[in-house]
Amino acid sequence: MNPPDEPTFHSHCGRSMSTIDLTFINYPADDADTVRDWAIDDDWSYGSDHGAIKWTINHGSAPIAETGRKTWKNAKKDRFCKAVAAARMRHIRTLQALRTPEPDQSLLDQAAKAMREILTEVADQTVPIRRPSYHSKPFWTDELTDLRDGTVMARRRCRDHFRRFRTPNPTLVTDLKHAENVFTSLGACSECKLHHIDGRNHLQRTSLSKVWSFMPLSIRF
Repeated sequence: MNPPDEPTFHSHCGRSMSTIDLTFINYPADDADTVRDWAIDDDWSYGSDHGAIKWTINHGSAPIAETGRKTWKNAKKDRFCKAVAAARMRHIRTLQALRTPEPDQSLLDQAAKAMREILTEVADQTVPIRRPSYHSKPFWTDELTDLRDGTVMARRRCRDHFRRFRTPNPTLVTDLKHAENVFTSLGACSECKLHHIDGRNHLQRTSLSKVWSFMPLSIRF
């Protein structure tokens, strides 16, 4: 990040100066323009012969919308049940047809459609929408959770074997790499489907560390 030949050190005697304090970022951060406003600020040096380096991280970030996903854990059960009972009364004739001894297929289809309309309407009325968040992952699925947990277990097996025998197990390492690759690929593809972007190009730019941050993990190897 340092501009060429811009010194960060000035000796108090004024006889020497050098660029000894360096700032490094990786290629993904550079491509995404994550680090901005890099500068040397002598006002923050407080008498040191090294200049204070400052920069801005994640400049211009914005919360990610949840695309209508609901927070079911915050729903009020009593309110939800009362709303279902009230909405059910508007479809009572259709639903009562299910009590006939042998309802035909058309009656079953109508009842299923009525129940779907009831639950959709009540959910929209009583279940709050998730708020936008900087760390939201609206594309997350149960399959990604299972793959994440499997990767955690593969890491744990590699770690435990290494701690016991002080040498890695090739088979366990291969299993871990396979689990990481599948997890990375599916995570990138799920994000592509949500945002309707080119999956091939996006997958090439997706690293395991990025997908790994999708959900908190309980272990590191």
